[in-house]
Amino acid sequence: MSDSLVGRTLFTVAKVSLLIISLFLFSIAWFLCSDMLARDNWPTTKGKVFESQAVAKQGEMLGRKVKYYDLNIRYGYIVDKVRYNKIGLFFKQADKNLELSYFKEKEQEFKKGDIVKVHYNPQNPKQAYLVPEIASGMRSFYDTTQKMLILSIFLFLISPFINMFRDKKYIEKNTFEQGLIVPDSAKVIPVHKRGR
Repeated sequence: MSDSLVGRTLFTVAKVSLLIISLFLFSIAWFLCSDMLARDNWPTTKGKVFESQAVAKQGEMLGRKVKYYDLNIRYGYIVDKVRYNKIGLFFKQADKNLELSYFKEKEQEFKKGDIVKVHYNPQNPKQAYLVPEIASGMRSFYDTTQKMLILSIFLFLISPFINMFRDKKYIEKNTFEQGLIVPDSAKVIPVHKRGR
């Protein structure tokens, strides 16, 4: 088996494997992040903060009592001439691993009386949030799988052009003499020395 055939085979196996793995991981990432991605595209309206204070709370995590932090925030907003009141910074409950400093920072960002941008669900305006969920790991996983999928599709698209260029170069490089392909590096033996 020639080196070029081995290289072509390995390249084909690599690009097919990358495509299969990328599709598999992208489908998992899409399944896990689809709700979060849909919420990123919710429309926004202006709202007003009525109360904002970082607090410590008690809760349960994996069967143990834990102390965690949250931002007691209450705000109101209007959608289609209907007023809604909401409590909470995120769409869902705050992550119990976030530090107090995060909520102190958000307390300064969302002070009482401030006009803020509220993201709301167009089908159900009662559902709203001020800050997207903190899921940077999931978002990074989704972005990485998306880039892998784009790369594997790109490899499939350019491989015919690579093959065409390589085949054209190979044909131009060699000359035919008595039906045999003679590489450029072949040693030319003069006619008078061929019989010896």
